[in-house]
Amino acid sequence: MGEIRPPFEACAPSGALLRRVPRPASLTSVAVVAYGRDHVARIDVQRVGFR
Repeated sequence: MGEIRPPFEACAPSGALLRRVPRPASLTSVAVVAYGRDHVARIDVQRVGFR
């Protein structure tokens, strides 16, 4: 599929103590989350990297 660069400026904090816009240099983990209803999905991740 190619490279995907998430738009960090479009993120919203999930808690009061989190930054409004995350700093990519400070990320320590990545998750794929489906929320709000039953989901059926196939997600393949070949590689995750940070620049």
